[in-house]
Amino acid sequence: MRGFLRSTFLRDAENEAGVATRRLYISRGSAGYRRVLNEADVVRLLDEFGFEEAKFESMSVRQQAAAIASSEVIVAPHGGGLSNLIFCRPATKVIEIYSPELVAGYFWKVSAQLGLDYYYLLGKGSPSSTDVDYPQSWDAHVDIDVDLDRLRDTLALANVHPVKDGRAPSQHVRSR
Repeated sequence: MRGFLRSTFLRDAENEAGVATRRLYISRGSAGYRRVLNEADVVRLLDEFGFEEAKFESMSVRQQAAAIASSEVIVAPHGGGLSNLIFCRPATKVIEIYSPELVAGYFWKVSAQLGLDYYYLLGKGSPSSTDVDYPQSWDAHVDIDVDLDRLRDTLALANVHPVKDGRAPSQHVRSR
């Protein structure tokens, strides 16, 4: 399946991408739920590290695939945008951000199968449903408040460092 998806949606984009050097933050800002409440602060912090903000809902699947395939690091709240991990190159660093109300292992499993370097971060707060037996009973709609210090620590753990001064400001990845 991976080969089919890559050959269908990447085609020439993978060859054009060369070495994966992009750092991508996949936003859920337009989603109806599981949004990052302090997304402006998260984007500002990630800008220090050279990240671009991607709004996948305004991009074609081919554009999403190309963005993912050209990325060395991806940071994203848990959501459908991470289904594009299938287009990552091996060893791509992935940092998934969860609400304390929903921790699901889907993208960790995909990352493990694809040889990706996976990390996760829990948003602020305590889960209200700690006595449940299975994750499907957790509230999948709760928005996420990201602890910026913990995000910075997670980036350091993943060996992702700020970019040097004098770089170009980050770009926002959007379809036209």
